[in-house]
Amino acid sequence: YKINMKFGDVYLMGRIDRLYKANGGWEIVDFKTDDIDDKVIALRKEEYEVQLGVYSYLLSKVYPDQEIFKSYILFTKRPDTPVEITHTSESLKSFESKINEMVKQIRQMDLNMDISIPADLKSHCRICGYFSDEKCIGKEI
Repeated sequence: YKINMKFGDVYLMGRIDRLYKANGGWEIVDFKTDDIDDKVIALRKEEYEVQLGVYSYLLSKVYPDQEIFKSYILFTKRPDTPVEITHTSESLKSFESKINEMVKQIRQMDLNMDISIPADLKSHCRICGYFSDEKCIGKEI
């Protein structure tokens, strides 16, 4: 499911792999094809938490009456160990400031890899579709 929304003077966009209604609320499943073992699942959770946080934030704007937003990371090579991430409407309000800060940092970088990438963005860059050969290719696309 594609979801996008104006966020200040930019747009937040996402593509949710699976969106379904359960227990009275909308829940997200994000499939990952990483070839991982059980030892690194927690590390991968950290890497994907921002992505699922943005999806939950966007859903919270579409469904403002929903209080709890559950997301699951489902590693296709480990289908018996889904990773749950829960956001509340309150936690998503504070997450909004994190999104604002990330947008600000991205704008400062202007997709120029010569500029130092903040540590909290580096983990994202490694899994971003616009990152190739150790550099951001967003400007080229």
